[in-house]
Amino acid sequence: MRVGLVRHFKVNTDYKEERVDWKEYSKLMKEYDRLSVTPTEVDLRGIDWNKCYASSLPRAITTAKTIYEGEIEKTPLIKEVEVHLVEEVQGEKYIDDWHTYTNLSWAKGKPTIAESIDESRYRSRKFIEEL
Repeated sequence: MRVGLVRHFKVNTDYKEERVDWKEYSKLMKEYDRLSVTPTEVDLRGIDWNKCYASSLPRAITTAKTIYEGEIEKTPLIKEVEVHLVEEVQGEKYIDDWHTYTNLSWAKGKPTIAESIDESRYRSRKFIEEL
């Protein structure tokens, strides 16, 4: 079986590179999951496929519908990790610094974001089993 992976189109956001606290960052990341995307042309290099899975996030569904004409199976098992913070973190950081912080926290298994790395691994394994 061949598996192809496609990242979603560019998200339409107007985030400014400003310093925000952990609550504001979390709010921005929750909003990010509801933002639209800008469809662009995708060269699939003539690869023929007969099944399409997409994350349950709106940006992934829009992307899949744009590049695939058949039925799309939507699943939360392959959605991106939710990076909003679930516990207080001191100070203000730039948004890109918060991204780095949340990614490192997730990778190290720290309980600062909504989903742990073990939960992400579980989702991945579950999806592979379903394939």
